[in-house]
Amino acid sequence: MTCPTVEVTGRKVFLVSGYDMHLEMRLSKHRAGHEGLTDRQAVCSTCNASVEIEALQELQRSAKKNPDAVAFGYVMGKWIPAA
Repeated sequence: MTCPTVEVTGRKVFLVSGYDMHLEMRLSKHRAGHEGLTDRQAVCSTCNASVEIEALQELQRSAKKNPDAVAFGYVMGKWIPAA
């Protein structure tokens, strides 16, 4: 199982849990701004697949509170820095 790398608050982080990858929905790297994504989706930096993220706004808040973290996991309804 792969861990997607997504951009959150201007930096790339790994997601350990709390996501659903849609490999069949690969997005072209040439699409400016990744239009068409919902407010729960991001694009995996590694494989360019669509990634649906649980509580994306909460992940963004957790990433701002923990600027040194490079990985996050979704545990009991909260995003926790994992590394």
